[in-house]
Amino acid sequence: MTINFKRLMFWVVPILMGLVACEKKEYQSIEELDEENIQQYIRQNNLSVQQYGTTGMYYEVLQEGDPEKLLKFDALVPMVFTVKSLDGTYVSSDTLQGSNRYYDFLGYYPYGNSSSANLPSSPVEANNSIKNVLAEMLKYENGRIRIIIPSRYLYGRNGNSSLGIPANASLDYVFHVLSASTLPAYEDFQIRNAIANAGASADEYEKTETGIYYKILELGDGDGLTIDSLVTASYVGKFLSGAEFDSSDSAVFRLSGVITSWGEIIPKVNRGGKIEFYTPSTSAYGRNGSGSIPQFTPLYFSVTIRNDD
Repeated sequence: MTINFKRLMFWVVPILMGLVACEKKEYQSIEELDEENIQQYIRQNNLSVQQYGTTGMYYEVLQEGDPEKLLKFDALVPMVFTVKSLDGTYVSSDTLQGSNRYYDFLGYYPYGNSSSANLPSSPVEANNSIKNVLAEMLKYENGRIRIIIPSRYLYGRNGNSSLGIPANASLDYVFHVLSASTLPAYEDFQIRNAIANAGASADEYEKTETGIYYKILELGDGDGLTIDSLVTASYVGKFLSGAEFDSSDSAVFRLSGVITSWGEIIPKVNRGGKIEFYTPSTSAYGRNGSGSIPQFTPLYFSVTIRNDD
C-alpha cells in the first residue's frame, strides 16, 4: 500500500492547527483572568470606574475633597484606607486598631521617607501603581478614591496564604486622604461614635480644650494629685473598637512621665479615685504611634488610683 504523504499532510496540518487553537482558547493569561474578574466585579457592584491608561487598573474618585486645599505630595498628610479581594474572602479595614493608616509624605507612600521602614507587605509594583494613581487623580485634601489593582501587580496566581489573600486576587482599595487641619475633627467624630457604640452619650462626659472626653466615676477620698505626683494605678487601655491593648493591676509611675492625656486628666481625681476618658492621638501617641499603637490613633482608658501609697 502506497501512502500519499501530500494528501496525508493536507488533512493532518488543519487538525493539528485546530488542536493548538483549542488549547490556546482554553488557556487564559493572567491579564485576561484579571480583566474578566474585575469586569465581573464592576458589573456586580454597579461601579462607575475608569481604566487608568492601559495598566488594567481602575479608579473612581468617590469624594473630590476640599477644592481650597490642593493636595501636595511633598506635604505630611494623614490617610486611612480599606482593602478587600474582589471575592470578599480577604478584607482589611481601618478598625482604629490596625495598620490601615499612614501619616507621612504622600509621595513616599506606603513606607514613608524613613530609611528604616519595614519590609514591604505587598509587591513594589502594587505600591508604585497606587502611588501613581493617587498622584494623578486625587487633587484635594479630604478626598476619597477607589483603586482596583489587578492580581498581577500584587500576589498573582499564588496569592499570599500568610496574609489570607487568595490566588488570582485583584484588590479593591478605598483611600481617604485627610489633612492635618481636619484631623482633630475626624478623631472627635471617631470618639463620639465610640461613646455611642458603648451605649452612652458624649453629653455624659466633660470635654477639655485639648479634645479629651472624660468622666469621673469615683472622686476618691485621698490626697489630691498634681502633674508631679507618683502614683500606683490599675488601668485598662483600649482601642476605640473595644479591643484591649494594655492593662495593669499595679503600675507605678509619675504623672509627668506618661502620655499627655494622663497628666492632664488623672489629677482631676484624688487618690482612691477612678476616671475614664477618651483621648485624641495628639494627647496620646501622636502621628507616629508607638509599638502596637498605630499612627494617629484615639484611645480609651479606665484608670483607678490606689490610696495606699
